[in-house]
Parts: sequence; structure tokens; C-alpha cells
Amino acid sequence: MTIRFSSSAGRRLRALAALALVLALVAACGGGGPPTGVVSGQLRVGASGASAGGATTLQPIPWRAPDADASVDRALAATALADRPFVPGEIVVAFEPSLRAAAVDRLSVAGVTLEAVRTLATGGAALYRTTAATLDEALAVAAALEARPDVRYAHPNYLLFPARAPNDPSYAQQWHYRAIDLESAWDVSVGSSDVVVAVLDTGIYYSQSDPSKRHPDLVGRVLPGYDFISNATYARDGDGRDPDPFDTVPGNDYHGTHVAGTIGAATDNGVGVAGVDWHARLLPLRVLGDGGGSVADVADAIVWAVGGSVPGVSTNANPARVVNLSLGGAADECYGALADAIARALQSAVVVAAAGNVNQPAIGFTPANCPGAIVVGATDRDGDRASYSNYGSRIDIMAPGGDAGSAQDGVLSTGPGGYAYMYGTSMAAPHVSGVVSLMLAADDGLDSVAVLEYLRASATPMSHVQCRGQGGTDRVLYSSDCGAGLLDAGRALALLGGDEPDPGPVEGVALTFSPPVLDLGAAADSATFTVTNVGDETADWELVGYFDSGSELDNPGPVPTGAIEAEIVGEPDPDGSTLGGTLDPGESVTLRLYVNREFLEAEGYYGIEPVFAAGGQDFFYLVRFANLSTAPAQLGGAMVVLALKEGAGGGYEISGSQSRSQPFSSFEFEAEAGPNLLSAWSDENRNGQIDGGDFVGAYPSWDRQEWVEVPAGGRLTGLDILLQPHVQSGGLPDGVLEALEAAGGGAR
Repeated sequence: MTIRFSSSAGRRLRALAALALVLALVAACGGGGPPTGVVSGQLRVGASGASAGGATTLQPIPWRAPDADASVDRALAATALADRPFVPGEIVVAFEPSLRAAAVDRLSVAGVTLEAVRTLATGGAALYRTTAATLDEALAVAAALEARPDVRYAHPNYLLFPARAPNDPSYAQQWHYRAIDLESAWDVSVGSSDVVVAVLDTGIYYSQSDPSKRHPDLVGRVLPGYDFISNATYARDGDGRDPDPFDTVPGNDYHGTHVAGTIGAATDNGVGVAGVDWHARLLPLRVLGDGGGSVADVADAIVWAVGGSVPGVSTNANPARVVNLSLGGAADECYGALADAIARALQSAVVVAAAGNVNQPAIGFTPANCPGAIVVGATDRDGDRASYSNYGSRIDIMAPGGDAGSAQDGVLSTGPGGYAYMYGTSMAAPHVSGVVSLMLAADDGLDSVAVLEYLRASATPMSHVQCRGQGGTDRVLYSSDCGAGLLDAGRALALLGGDEPDPGPVEGVALTFSPPVLDLGAAADSATFTVTNVGDETADWELVGYFDSGSELDNPGPVPTGAIEAEIVGEPDPDGSTLGGTLDPGESVTLRLYVNREFLEAEGYYGIEPVFAAGGQDFFYLVRFANLSTAPAQLGGAMVVLALKEGAGGGYEISGSQSRSQPFSSFEFEAEAGPNLLSAWSDENRNGQIDGGDFVGAYPSWDRQEWVEVPAGGRLTGLDILLQPHVQSGGLPDGVLEALEAAGGGAR
């Protein structure tokens, strides 16, 4: 059996020759298997490193307080989560596979009777009506249902809403296409009518039966869709589900029409605006009515969009390859019905979801927190994270969503009979859906995993400053909180064709850092990093100090003067209180940074940002470290040592391992011949997750990995691994951590 794990974007250990990664795929191995060799070594707990000597002491720069609006955003988000709207008296229930939902017409639990309304397209689930009128009552019934051994999940039939921020601005040009270099993408592909993009939204201003209600810039692009709103009160068209997805709620501002136009308004026709894809066909599915749309209806629509069967609805003759979800709501997890529907869609399509507009982590917004969806945050006209856009680990990529700064800061697209200006992550998501449809037109063999990897590999990374934008948050944001960065359509299509363009030097002065993040862990006192001038002008640079990355926000305490020192590697002791020099275009300099933990009063995980001034700009670097109690002389958790090889798709595959429920100090096991990575983990709290208090390590050192060549039939010895306390959000690549967790499962 082979288990594959993806390597995280920005941490690839080899060039991107093949970009389709396989995530957590289990495959049977046949025959006698590949040749193997033996790897062996010692496991030890890390100790502190060197002292700073004559390095320059850096001065902390006070961090600005977060914007006052952040408290308002947090209050709104908390209220939204506590008072999540739902359809009164409706609960979604999914049963274990051994029990058919259609056979359970009536349920009784906790003194409440539930009557079946209909089965859902996700399979094994049904919508039930009950007397539970308030959210607390519905949650109590759902909890009682989930306690039953035959119930897989149960939740209220929550409502979702358009993911557009309020107050539509006005402007006269589509700046947002230039921001993603769409013209270069069009040089490669302008799309294909064979690609169908489903737009699950408020419906569309395009009537199949009434030519007077057809947007002129959507003529010839719209397929017969469906109205999935089952509740006539929300539908406001006089009935429930029907084959007419025309938008009948003017109060929705024809949100779905705007989204559809960004994806595929008729282009190069001398009329109105352009769409991202010139030829893709649009499949409108109405799921949001007056007051939102229910999870049950959205789930059915997702399944129907990709060709699945929905009870009582004729089969979709035009299955979609892309599903756009510019909708959502606050949720602490992906609702079961949505998760099932998206999993079904991913078998044949790519699902793109808006990140949400409450300036909070996207993990608290659904369907953005649903597995497999490509999650899109929004940027403004300046290329910064828009003030409303959600952020965090669940963001895959950013795209233009506009903002309300001026009359020209919105996204221009189709509206009712004309054109409208809107902004929000709803407007960002269709940019990505449109580019995905261009990619599928160029290569119809791509799956969702490969598409996402191309998007990540081609994106323009956003700096810490750009990701923070103008929207105050309750924690400091870093580049990684904006995913892989800003969508670059031109480069995505170029990568897809195997012809990555040479971007050439950046105009002016621009500094980059390697590694992207310097992580000293809990024991190392120093580490080196490289600064490179990638601009086309000579850079006079100076390291002026560091931001204590939000001592009032993230860090457990201040990082005072005396705690951080730095020196230029290979140069004599500095003269003065700052470090600096000159870098010609393409030239680099290596610095060593020291941390003296004696100056730190609080235990925990820290982050600082050294600030480099060059060319009239400030460039920020990220350094992480921990201040923890002395590591135990002996480890006490379940342990695993892992050998990983590179998979054909570019991810990691486990080629050998050794694990035990108790600590051990040496290892010896067989691994597949060829290049391998070695890593180890001690699960100190035995919870099966790599988290604070655990120890991780790699060969040859805790902060980096190198490939070792395992000889067929031979033996490698002396492969010692140093284990250090795990620093969350840093250290080894995500794919390695995932593999360690998976392999360590049997050791507990």
C-alpha cells in the first residue's frame, strides 16, 4: 500500500515538472514490489546553539495597533455564528450506509417527531420537518439524532447568502482583468463551448421563454438551468422547484447575473463588457432567494450540476466541469450535506468557493471550509487584501474583488439589462472559475488537484503588508494568510503549456528572502538567511530593526532590546548600530540572526519581522521561534520514523517506516531504493496530531531536509535525526507533517 501526501506551495523540494499532486490516495501495490535498502540512525533531543558574539543588536519597532473596525468585524462574525439563520422546522439527517434514507419516513427522538420531506441528492440523507422552531431547539434535536448509532450527521437546514460585500461602488473600466494578466492567458486559450460552468447563485437575468428578459451580453452563452429553491416563500416566483432559474428577487441586485458575466459574458463582440472565458457555456442554478438559500437546496444543486441524480428533477444534460459558489455563511465546520455534495462534484469537476466577507479566518465560513473546494479571497485595486476579505490557512488563492474606496474600485460585470459595479469575494471567485475553465479548454484531462497546483504555482505571492491591507484584524497577518497570492492567469496558462515565461527583473529595487520564513524552533539560537536584490537597480540596503509581530496580538510577551542580534556572514564585526550595504541587481548577501531567550519573560511561540529599508521602501522578513521549558532528557510519546520518496505527481509517498507506542532512541528499517527524505515525530500527548508539546525532526537537521540515496540491497547508517519541540505554523512542509501523522496512527 502506498500513501501519497502533497508538498505545500512554496516548499517544493524539486522543480515543478509535473504539477498534478495526489492527496491521501491509497493504492494497492502488486508484484514483488520495488527494490529496497536499509536506513538506520540515532534519535536525539535538540540542544541550544551558539551565541551572538559581536553581532549588531537590533532595536524593536513598535507595532501599530489594529484598526478600530476590527472589533466591529469580530462582533459581527460572532453574532453571525451564534445566530446562524436556518429554515425553521427543517433538519438534514444522514444515515449510515446500511440504512436507506428513503425507508425512514418518520423519526422520533428526545420526544420530538420528524416527518420526511424528501431525500437529498447526496445519497443516504434526507430533509425532515419538525416542530423545532428556534435554532437552540433544532440544535438539540440534531444532537440527539447524532447520538444514535444509525445517524452519520444531523444539522439544521441552514441558510446561505450571496458572498458580496454591501454598497456597490461605481466605475467605468475592468481594471481587474489587467490585474491578473488575462490578455496573456487569452493568447493561449479563449475557452471552449465544451466546458460548462455552473453558477449556483440567485439565478440569472436570462429567461429561456421570454426574449425580452435576456441580457444582451449573455445571449448564446446560457444553458437551460434549474431553480432549486424548494420553499416558495424564499423563491418569490409563486412555486417551489422548477426549470426556470430566472432571478425574481430584485433585492438580490441580480448577484448571479453579475457573477455569470465575470465568468463568461460574450467577449470580442463590440457590446458591453468582457468575460474571462469567451466561449464556455453557463449553467445557471437558482439556490438563493429572498432571505438566502438552504443548505439542502444548495447540496442538491451541486450534485445535479455535475450530472448526478436528484429525486423529482430531470437529469442535467450538460454536466458542469466547474462549479462556482459565490455564497456562504458563518459556520464552525462544513455542514455534512455540503461536504457530501462537494465530494461528489470533485469526482468530475472543480469547485470554486468565495472566502467570505467578514474580515475573519475563512475556516469559520462555509462552503469555504469544505474539503476540496478552491477557496478565493479578494484583493482591491491596489493589489492588497480587500478590507472585508476573509483570510487564513483555508485561503488557496486571491483574485480581484474590488472595494468601496472610490467610484472606480469595484468589479464591472453584467446586471439587469445593463451593467453593474459590485465588490466582494463573490466577485473574486468567478475570476478564478473563469480561468479554470480556460485551463480545462486547453487540457480537459485536468482534475481539481492538478488545477489547484497550477494556480498556486503560477500565483504572484503577496507580501505581509499586502495581505494585511487596510482591514484591521484581531491578529497579525502574514503572506501565507493570503494563500499562494494573487491569481496570474497568463502564467497559469503558460505553465499548463509547459512554457513558463521569464518575468525578468522587477523594476526598481526589490528584495527577496531565502528561506521564505526563518524558523529557529525552540532550541536553536541562530540561523542564516539570504537577501537578494531581484530588481533592476542597485539597492543601498539597511536592516533598521524589527517589528515585534504584534506583542499585544500573537506573541505571548514582548521581544525587547537585547533579544535579537544580527551580523553579515563573512564580514568583520559591524561598525555602528545598524547593518547595511549595497546589492547590485541579482546580487545576494547572507546574514545570521541570533535570538537570546534570556530576554523573553513569557513562554510560548514568537514571531518578529526584521525590516529592511532599500530604494525608499520597506521590505519585511518573517522569523519564528519558541521559548519553552527545557526539553525532557527522555521523550515520552508514541514515536514514528518515516522515509518519504517523491511521487510521480510531485507529492510525497511513504516508502518505509518504523513506529512504536513507546519512545525509542535508534531506528533501522527498509525503505524503497532511490532518493528519500527522513523525518521523525514523538506524539507526546498521544492525540494523533502534530501540535504544541510534540517533537519533530528531520535529516540532516531539524530546520531542513535533504534527499538521501538509499542503495538497492544496501545499507545507509549514521542518519541521525535531531528532534525539536514543534513550532506551529512553521518547520517541515505540510506534506511531511501529514505523512508523519498518518504513519504514526498505528503507534498509539
